[in-house]
Amino acid sequence: MVLISPLWGYLDLLTSAGELWRTHDGTTWKQLARLNFPNPVGYLAGPQAYVLTQDGILLSSSDEGVTWQAKKNFTFSDGVALRKDKSSGLFFALTASGMVLRDTSPSHLLPVGHLPASDLVDLGIHSGLSPLLYALTASGDVYRSSDSGKSWQLVGQTGFSDMQALTMLQDTLLALTYQGDVLRSVDSGKTWVGWSTLSQLGAVDLHADEAGNLFAALFTGEFAQFQRSTSSWSWIGTPSQMGVVLLATGGPATFEGETRPTPPPTFTVRPAQGGLWLIGLPPGTPFRIWSVTGRRLRTGTVSGSLHFVSLPGQGICILEVDHTRTRVILP
Repeated sequence: MVLISPLWGYLDLLTSAGELWRTHDGTTWKQLARLNFPNPVGYLAGPQAYVLTQDGILLSSSDEGVTWQAKKNFTFSDGVALRKDKSSGLFFALTASGMVLRDTSPSHLLPVGHLPASDLVDLGIHSGLSPLLYALTASGDVYRSSDSGKSWQLVGQTGFSDMQALTMLQDTLLALTYQGDVLRSVDSGKTWVGWSTLSQLGAVDLHADEAGNLFAALFTGEFAQFQRSTSSWSWIGTPSQMGVVLLATGGPATFEGETRPTPPPTFTVRPAQGGLWLIGLPPGTPFRIWSVTGRRLRTGTVSGSLHFVSLPGQGICILEVDHTRTRVILP
């Protein structure tokens, strides 16, 4: 049984022809939509979803991926990635020729920087108030930016020349080769070592969700999840579609005939000495609190309409209630 992220609730596969497939359990799949534009290169799943195509067309969906509309046509024709930093709320796009675009809205992305490379394949983000951005080339060069994409420096080399994807698994950088090798870096991209292998050719995407689950997909549509208990990959299922290019987790979502989820509750957050008050949430409502670097600080459920959460120290934390995140400044 595959463990789809409990935070988001489903996993999507997107093909080069624009077919969007969804699973809640990893074994059964439903074709959710077919985009009118082929060659997607970036996909952000969720209640408000976005797809970026290689030709620079931005599509958006406000119904969890069921229907899509073209929102923007950028001038580039070599797009490779679309990412969002959840802490800062910034969206980033990357082209193969090195252009980096950024804005708080994907429809308003503007160039902010340029990499000295012409074979870029993916973009990774170490989330935080000042996010660290990583860019990967097909030839294995790894670049890093600490100023939200304005300037970049070459920090490392993977040692492989068929790189496909880059992702952050908590504080670890992972990179994927077409041969199915998964490489790891624990020093911000400087050095890389072999971590695991899919033992399959045609690997195209690697995706880590916020719960720490790791997924991979082949171009043939086969799908796998990394099993921590055995340190190996488990081949779970396939939507029986050729041309898979992207993976994404999102949610909450439902199939036809299921009940739609209720809207998130309205509540108040009041920072206080030593923690914060949650006011107006129904008893039993789950919550999570994260540091700006992505470290989980607290997990629990609300005991009443006036609930105090004890937190050490001062500064900024991220409160998550019903898949919605709020930045809180502690006194």
